[in-house]
Amino acid sequence: MSERDVSDPWFFEVDEQGMIVVPDVKLPQIKADIYELIVVRWLDDIDSLIGEIDQYEELRMHFQRLFVMHAEERRRLLEAQINELEVQRGGALKGSDEATALTKRLSKVRRELKRLRSCDPEECWKPWIRDTGPAGLPDFTREIEEWLKSPIDWCASEMWPEGWSGQGQALEYFRSEDGSILEQLDVVLVEGEHPGSTYHAAELRGSIEAANSVASKLALPFRFRRAAEERA
Repeated sequence: MSERDVSDPWFFEVDEQGMIVVPDVKLPQIKADIYELIVVRWLDDIDSLIGEIDQYEELRMHFQRLFVMHAEERRRLLEAQINELEVQRGGALKGSDEATALTKRLSKVRRELKRLRSCDPEECWKPWIRDTGPAGLPDFTREIEEWLKSPIDWCASEMWPEGWSGQGQALEYFRSEDGSILEQLDVVLVEGEHPGSTYHAAELRGSIEAANSVASKLALPFRFRRAAEERA
């Protein structure tokens, strides 16, 4: 929302519970509509990639699932490798250099398999990415690009950054407003109604008329009006 002349104010809408929203905000269709702050071309090293993924719960969970898929494929390969090494060791002369070398390789592969089976995706997705090194960066950035193009999942909306909705955009605006102005407008910032609550909003506690009178006296570039459905 850009500044406009106070003689031509923009409007916030207020519903019957007092929640303030920016009107006519287009509903998101793909994840890029929600995660506008993710700029893939800026992810030019592994640390910046991991840091960006870790900022967004929904994206972090996506990479945890990718790790699970990777771990399952790797597990099958290791199990097949163990079977092959056991067969080779069984055919080697006991006590020979070949048998000793096969035993060492078996031990190493079994240790890797054990680590893989005990690895928590919430902890292991970061080491997995780091272990790929710079060579893996293009594949991971392409994965994020494809994820951003994918349709939104409304069931994940509680994880989304607040600014995606009219409610969130209004909250962000009033968060940046001076506290004395909020007090005069009788606007309150609600950061969760109770512990664990996901409700965050700016609310108008007084009347729209009184708030607009204050906004006019303070030469603020906005006014309030009832929500569209309530005006109909």
